[in-house]
Amino acid sequence: LLYYDSIAFLCFFLPILLVLEAFVKGTRGKNIFLLAAGVVFYASGSFHALILLLISAAVNWGLGLLAMRGKKTAVFLAVVLNIGLLAAYRYSGVWIPVFSAAGVSIPAAALAMPAGLSFFTFKGISYVADVSRRREAGSRSFFEVLFYLSFFPQIMSGPLERFEAFRQQLSVRDRSAVRTARGLRRFALGLAKKLILSGEAGLVANAAFSAGEALDAR
Repeated sequence: LLYYDSIAFLCFFLPILLVLEAFVKGTRGKNIFLLAAGVVFYASGSFHALILLLISAAVNWGLGLLAMRGKKTAVFLAVVLNIGLLAAYRYSGVWIPVFSAAGVSIPAAALAMPAGLSFFTFKGISYVADVSRRREAGSRSFFEVLFYLSFFPQIMSGPLERFEAFRQQLSVRDRSAVRTARGLRRFALGLAKKLILSGEAGLVANAAFSAGEALDAR
């Protein structure tokens, strides 16, 4: 998978993406290009994860349409299906032995938890919940919902942006040299914090958690 701090992402994927996107004409063309880039980015992890993302987008889009028609069960179904999907992977150690005992074998690729699963499932719940409160907060376009859930700068580590705020940027591009420089600076600072601070802190935290009872205060 193309992690944001990987050499493949920083030296190849991101620079090529920025150069090619600059040559794409029209806002809609840029949206299509960025959606395709997001699909390629996510598919670099596993094709199974991409299929799961597409199914999740289709389900949440459909539930959004139900919410736009005033169906109160849409939010309930969104919570049950999205949390159910997340729980199925989180607690796979509980139900896999049951299937194994019944003689059902499950491919190893299907058992690996997809990267970013918690982010796009909670974004799906947020989308349907917002539409149930305000019909105009939703979209009849599957393209827009899929773009929202698969937007590659957010799918791995958030933030959980609302669909309305995201959609406002689909029709207007306000690009300038100053804004581009600010964006690159924010990206560089964020990357530095991740590599220098959170990366090292994560090593300490993992060592502490793996110590088990050795860190017991009693």
